[in-house]
Amino acid sequence: MTTTGRVGDLSEEQLNALDSFRSSMEDILRPEHDDYFCLRWLRARKFNTTDAVQMLRTSLQWRKQVGAESLIDDYEPHEVLAKYFPGGLVGHDKEGCPVWIIPFGHMDIKGMFYSVKKSEFIKYVVKLMEISEQDMKDQTEELGKKIETHSIIFDMDNFTMKQVAWKPAVDMMTQLVKVFEDNYPERLKKTYIINAPAFFPMAYAMIKPFLSEETAKKMHVYVKAFYLLFAFIFLENKNLLKNV
Repeated sequence: MTTTGRVGDLSEEQLNALDSFRSSMEDILRPEHDDYFCLRWLRARKFNTTDAVQMLRTSLQWRKQVGAESLIDDYEPHEVLAKYFPGGLVGHDKEGCPVWIIPFGHMDIKGMFYSVKKSEFIKYVVKLMEISEQDMKDQTEELGKKIETHSIIFDMDNFTMKQVAWKPAVDMMTQLVKVFEDNYPERLKKTYIINAPAFFPMAYAMIKPFLSEETAKKMHVYVKAFYLLFAFIFLENKNLLKNV
């Protein structure tokens, strides 16, 4: 019988892997690093304990380097990013998971890249991820149940071939995908791509090699914005549609 690898649905082999993971990480794990936390790293590495331990240790070192723990309170982004980076956290689905909307097609990518350093852009996006992490913690406390995933809606209206062909933008996207995959495993619930242009498969082909198999399975592409209604079937707050 196949198990999900989540709390309450683990095989004996997976339970043993969890125990081994905790033993290997006892010098680093803190009280807040519960089984939900540990299992995300194990699932990301198909319950290969050695690989999961290495993944987490590398990620914790990365967090120190970028100062992830203090980004929400202490980091003031460049005014261009604060003013012109589109979208944000707009609400929660009926299960309480955060929902983000990013109107990617209306992002002035070149303008941002010419105004801020690449490292600054990445730092800002990491701050957004940390905001989502904190929101999941807040939702867990408020709802009395574990919230550990979020959904992202990318609106590709006005997305052009020039954006696809501009190498700095492609390089940035692939680097951001790697940051997400390496440091925020198993956080994605669903990704909805709406208003996808005919050439979108070309753009997707450039980043797909950097996506894990599980992440790729969670992506849903729609040609028309009308199908966003389908995406919001699971939302309680229908006012979210006004933000698109």
